[in-house]
Amino acid sequence: MHYSLILISLAAATQGLYFHVSPLTITDKGKDGGCVDFTVNNPDAVYEQGGHDSATCSLPCSGSPPSCWSHCDSGHGSSAYYARVTPGSYQSASKYSIDIWQPYVYELANHNNGTVEISTDNANAHYECAPQGQYTTCETKDGGAFDTAVHPYYGGSTPADPFC
Repeated sequence: MHYSLILISLAAATQGLYFHVSPLTITDKGKDGGCVDFTVNNPDAVYEQGGHDSATCSLPCSGSPPSCWSHCDSGHGSSAYYARVTPGSYQSASKYSIDIWQPYVYELANHNNGTVEISTDNANAHYECAPQGQYTTCETKDGGAFDTAVHPYYGGSTPADPFC
């Protein structure tokens, strides 16, 4: 009976968690790839769920948008995040997805993950694109953001290879 109460408590603790991405900027350099820079956090997470501190992610610029995982920098050693452009999702700087992975702080084999759909079609994000010479730059404006539900997984403390 106590076991079922623990499971109910764990399920209730993860409900309502989400990744918040803002600000976000991408520069699409055509054949030379693109640079994606953003800040991510899990605003409602307590320390045991990975924490709510933010981290800055910079995805590489080489080649077409890479599907390798990059470590995001929290600046103080906690709230580790990993991110990548979702394999096969990149259509343009105005439409693609980002996978986000957040390990649990107190349980090394568990993590949160989610996929953020990035698109100029999302009016709440205030995501706008503009040509910059031969490149295109898109960014969130006026406090715009992208949010996605967090999905907890039990097993695996870091994403599968490859890492950038």
